Amino acid sequence: MDAQQEGQAKLHTDNILELLQFLNQLNNTEEDYARFWHRIQVLFNLDIWLVNFANYHLDEEINICFGEDSECKERAYQQLRRLQVLVDKESRIDGDTIEKVGGNDYYEYAIAERVSRTEIGMVYTRKGSHFSPVEKQLFQLIFSITNTKIRASIYEYIENELNSIQNERLSQYNFISGITHDLRNPLGCIKGYVTTLLRDDVQWEVQVQKQFLEVINTETDHLEGMITNLLETSRLQSGTYELKYENVDLYVILEQVKSSNEIRHPEMDVHIFAQDRPAFIFADQKKLTQAILNLVENAWKHAKSLEIWFKIRKENNGFWIEVEDRGEGIPVERLNTIFERFSRTPEFSPGNHGVGLGLYISKQIIERHQGSIQVSSTPGEGTTFSIFIPKAPTQKLMKERG
Repeated sequence: MDAQQEGQAKLHTDNILELLQFLNQLNNTEEDYARFWHRIQVLFNLDIWLVNFANYHLDEEINICFGEDSECKERAYQQLRRLQVLVDKESRIDGDTIEKVGGNDYYEYAIAERVSRTEIGMVYTRKGSHFSPVEKQLFQLIFSITNTKIRASIYEYIENELNSIQNERLSQYNFISGITHDLRNPLGCIKGYVTTLLRDDVQWEVQVQKQFLEVINTETDHLEGMITNLLETSRLQSGTYELKYENVDLYVILEQVKSSNEIRHPEMDVHIFAQDRPAFIFADQKKLTQAILNLVENAWKHAKSLEIWFKIRKENNGFWIEVEDRGEGIPVERLNTIFERFSRTPEFSPGNHGVGLGLYISKQIIERHQGSIQVSSTPGEGTTFSIFIPKAPTQKLMKERG
């Protein structure tokens, strides 16, 4: 063993535990691989280190290559590709090559392995000196540990995906069960009153008939609202939800919400305070009206509030709208999920119709205007929804969604 080999062997002995400890703590991120590259670059005097990972279950390939010489990088890729063709027949294969680049000898040591439909490869390149057996053994060890970590990460990813699919299916099952129940409630009520009115053996007074018809009308409205929300959600999810932009005054939109609410809930008072009038924005008037009306409807159903306050204030490139009620408030544990699809808490609002889509749709409409919505609430005191709508969306957004 010459002096250079002895020095390398001592260097390996002094640093191998630190190197392997760092490798064991490695996360599968490019930043961590970059830090590891600097360690093995100094330790082995490397010019190129290439890591290639391909998973054919996920149809995903990742290449991470460190080093400055672009020509050497391309040769490293070629060497790895040659090896990956051969690895089809064996579980793991490795090999040495010597390449002439610019009058210098570049030594390459490559490893590739395929298990099932997952493949990983590594190439180490150094100028001027071949790799010793000790170095190759350490490269094999680095390869094995990295391979194990990558596979574990992939298996964890696949497991999470499977759990997500399972949870989604469970959510769909619960939703179908819930929506079936919610749709049957108004249908059953309508059917019961219509059947009663059609009885031949009873002569109903006009006032009683009117009461029955009012109940039928109310339940029909509930049914129509649920179906509308389901259709709106379907369009939002499928990407077919389009916005028709026009120059509109936010104050006019709030007046429309107030008028519509007076028909639905005449006993509810709506107040509008506008510091800046007019408040012109470029938006889809019909959709934005629907989004705000959903917030009022939510206050009516769940907050039991008989008063709503709208407040408009200007801010640089847009307007803030606050929708405030003095109702029962929203439980703290519900605030993080209130805008999710099918988010409902029957225990806090028993007897209310709905499928938990109103606030989800409102948030989607507002965000499609490049706006935002926030909620703050104090149980027993009330709830405030704060909406920001820009004066005009970007041209790119209008082309995509207009």
